[in-house]
Amino acid sequence: MREHGHTNTATHGVASGPTVHAVHTVHAPIPNGPVLRGYQVRALDDCRGAIRAGKRRVLLVAPTGSGKTTIAAEIIRSAIARGSRVLFLAHRQELLDQCHGRLLEFGVASGIIRAADPRQDRDQAVQVASVQTMVRRLKQFPEDAFDLIIVDEAHHTRANTYAKILDHFSGARAVLGLTATPIRADGRGLAESYDVLVEAASMRELVQLGFLVPAKTYTTPTSLDLTGIHRRQGDYVLSELGQRMNRETLVGNIVTEWQRLASDRRTVVFATTVAHSQSIASRFADAGIPAEHLDGSMADAERDAILARVRSGDTQVVVNCQLLTEGWDMPEISCCVLARPTKSSGLYLQMSGRALRPAPGKADCIILDHGNCFREHGGISDRQWTLTADKPKTGGEAPEKSCPGCGLIIALGCLECPECGFVFARPSGSSREKAVQLVDASDPEFRRVRFFEIVHDVSRRRRADGEPYKITAALVMFHEQFGEWPAWSWQEEAGIR
Repeated sequence: MREHGHTNTATHGVASGPTVHAVHTVHAPIPNGPVLRGYQVRALDDCRGAIRAGKRRVLLVAPTGSGKTTIAAEIIRSAIARGSRVLFLAHRQELLDQCHGRLLEFGVASGIIRAADPRQDRDQAVQVASVQTMVRRLKQFPEDAFDLIIVDEAHHTRANTYAKILDHFSGARAVLGLTATPIRADGRGLAESYDVLVEAASMRELVQLGFLVPAKTYTTPTSLDLTGIHRRQGDYVLSELGQRMNRETLVGNIVTEWQRLASDRRTVVFATTVAHSQSIASRFADAGIPAEHLDGSMADAERDAILARVRSGDTQVVVNCQLLTEGWDMPEISCCVLARPTKSSGLYLQMSGRALRPAPGKADCIILDHGNCFREHGGISDRQWTLTADKPKTGGEAPEKSCPGCGLIIALGCLECPECGFVFARPSGSSREKAVQLVDASDPEFRRVRFFEIVHDVSRRRRADGEPYKITAALVMFHEQFGEWPAWSWQEEAGIR
């Protein structure tokens, strides 16, 4: 499939120390291959420039839908033209197949290193390898077997399997990581794994050029009650989260809200556990909506058949758990339902990104956030990425809630607002929440309430040295979430101005 380039003069570059900017308005001609887009040419030049400058490990960051595999394929094509041998690492079959197919479009043959894969060919200069298989076969390869190693979904680089492979191939001249989300699950950056970060393009740029569609987000009007749920490796324990989220009121509300806001859209739903996913799929089916559940225990043929029905439109809603976050692209999807909270902003962006690709007749996409993700991580628009993720986060597990009547932050267990008298529903049975309608995240009143939540959150937080954050940090956090500054009158009301 040919990709059409667009002239672009936006400024991007290498993000490490002083930023190096490179602006290009021409496209690289590739014999017998796809035509690169302008920002892809820019990313190629920036990566090569970083390597020439002595950076051995380069992390290329590009939003979902920007064509990371296309950039990698051109890097591989030019590398083998100079006599180099290349190893491409990925952790899922879909990613291996995607790279293998894209290389063929560039006129490059490759062998596959994956258990029982008939495409194995050790004589090829390019090897596309499953991380799980490669780590078991390291003894078959000398340390200088490859000159260039490319790591797909590079936010996994610090995992033991990846680290073991990279340590073994210490003779490689360069390592290139590819990711849309350069942060680990625990919120830390990738400075331990890479020397420099290169940004290919911003999400705003890709939307303006038509390579992504704009997103409209609907989210919960108040915070979810996630007290008592433990965390492991930086995120919530899924078994506990599944029990909390798989309530009749919440699951039923997911279907109701989808019918209200997105009933004409092909949809992917992200659940917490397999049981939760099955329950949601059943609720959709009970409402007469063609829906199917998908999980990693299914055979490849069954999984492929389900996704084929989604692509054809025979199935309108596909519900999954931990499966479709990476390496799955279906532009026909125009609604993403987040039925699970996550402390990982990377996972949040990966899930939301499934709906951003353009398709015929698709003007935008909708994100239905039932998982508190917008409140926790902000919008999915542009972020300032660095190799160290040390910015204070908004949201969290503070035991407060926002009064829907006046916006006052009060204790989570408070049943009546002392400011306006709003009476909260009393907990009963297994559910402590009422099913509520999602609100438009762009609504000014929601943004006002959210601003005061952030101000209150900042006022309670302390830095690592014990010093409090400056209250003006709330302005920056609000801007990171909404892409605009809070109204002057709100700042005055909060005592900032």
